Amino acid sequence: MTQTTIRLKLVDVLGKGLDDHSVVADIFDQHNINHYQVTIPLNGGTDVAISLQDAPGGVYRFELSPTNYQVIQFFLTLPPGGTVVRKKSIVFPVDADRVINISAPDFRQLDQKLQTFLNASSIMLNSTDRLNGEALYNSLQPKLKAALLNLFVKSSKTKVGQKTCFDFLSSHSMVELDQDRLFAKIDASLVEETGASADFRTADFSLHKDIPPYKRFASFKTLDAEGNLQLTFSRNGTTGNDYLVDMDIDEAQGIKHLFEVIQNIFAGLTNPYHVREILMAAQGIKPLYTFQFAQKKVARIAKAAGSRS
Repeated sequence: MTQTTIRLKLVDVLGKGLDDHSVVADIFDQHNINHYQVTIPLNGGTDVAISLQDAPGGVYRFELSPTNYQVIQFFLTLPPGGTVVRKKSIVFPVDADRVINISAPDFRQLDQKLQTFLNASSIMLNSTDRLNGEALYNSLQPKLKAALLNLFVKSSKTKVGQKTCFDFLSSHSMVELDQDRLFAKIDASLVEETGASADFRTADFSLHKDIPPYKRFASFKTLDAEGNLQLTFSRNGTTGNDYLVDMDIDEAQGIKHLFEVIQNIFAGLTNPYHVREILMAAQGIKPLYTFQFAQKKVARIAKAAGSRS
């Protein structure tokens, strides 16, 4: 009897252990003749070991299925006995449908520029009252708050001329916040600096919306392969200095390109939780929030009715 041991490191995008009970590993040989399955307990750790008995040498397909993260697939060549170490960590992006809330900084812990921006803003959420500042921030639903924090960290890392992109917004106000974008008042300086920057390219804006009386006229994207920042500009009238920016981060196929996910079927609006994962994995931009999942509980196999003890 031979034993093959596989050593793996399982992490989230921050390099930390998965916030999960366990991961189910399904392992198939290249002909799908042999199928091994094991449940790997996690307990907050990252390094795991799997042992296979009498596994013929060859290429094997691994499917790793956690609960709170997306399913990962990869291939590994195994010898008929001995130990194999996969040097590259297996990084699991979050399953956005499993997120029930986020843990984000309190308003007074935010960067002063973001506080100033929120204080100057006036947003109507789910009521007839307009909110600003701390009241606005505290009233944001998880996806809206995540979108705001994603856009802040990305635009704060994006240079436009001698400033960051967010510097051009911080002295103005936000007029709308959605889970995939924000709209803010600006002046002509951001438009001019973006158009002159070699770090941006022109982009299509036909699917973006107008906020009357502003009319779209130009759009630019950063050159990032994944997670690029798009700035779509509108103007009120043909004269004056009254402009609006529609700022969003492109999710596109970032999850599929960056991670070894088994599938990447998402529809609808850009999900800010996916954007968080893309920004960290592709650009090393650390998020300002963490995810909350359903509370872990323990279940046990029950004996069938009438069975003997």
